[in-house]
Amino acid sequence: MPTCAAARHRSNLLAPYDVYEAGRDTRPMRGRDLILDHRGRLRRFADSRLANVVGISTLAFTLDGRLLLVAQTRDNVGSPGLIAPSGSGSLEPGDAAATVTAPSLQEVIVAGALRELREECHLEPHEIAESVVLGFGRWISRGGVPEFCTVTLLKVTAEEVLRRAVLWRERPYVGEVLAVPVPTTTQWDPDDPLALLPAENRHSASWPLAFGLSCLTDCMTDEAWPQRAALTALVDQ
Repeated sequence: MPTCAAARHRSNLLAPYDVYEAGRDTRPMRGRDLILDHRGRLRRFADSRLANVVGISTLAFTLDGRLLLVAQTRDNVGSPGLIAPSGSGSLEPGDAAATVTAPSLQEVIVAGALRELREECHLEPHEIAESVVLGFGRWISRGGVPEFCTVTLLKVTAEEVLRRAVLWRERPYVGEVLAVPVPTTTQWDPDDPLALLPAENRHSASWPLAFGLSCLTDCMTDEAWPQRAALTALVDQ
């Protein structure tokens, strides 16, 4: 994630805090008032004074059924020091121009998520088989910022990805790319999505990672979900 993203997100990042005047107990701003209305309900985007930059992420599975994860550095503004999805960040204007025709919202979301995936896991466009939107949520601890998650199927193995060095421009934010095994899909439980991760990674999962896994396990309970068969074939091989 580039440093300019920190500036774009600053209002959402500060929203959970209260602002006091120096040397006084006067509190000119309560951060929670930016997130909640007078009834304690989450504010609608139309009523929000926050930046609410659109967050996007993807969970990418390799040809041999491994899930790619990103161990973020302490300098990453999103989830410092935590384990993130295969690619995560925020939409950029160029994501809307990634398709030839006028894009739909889902196409823009997928374009942004794949851009982050290619940057953070050092992938090429031709190495991506397909990617679809899984769900939408709001990251409350970041001021209720909108967050979309997707899943991506790749045409490369985990070994091929792990042989590549982290791109130099991503090194301040990406500490390491991981490729972890996941249980067979018959064991995926929407009530315990973090069980897809190795035990040593569960305690350090970021919110976008936990959210993405929750949406993924929920989608897999729907036998009519178009990507269910392809994902099952990858993971259960």
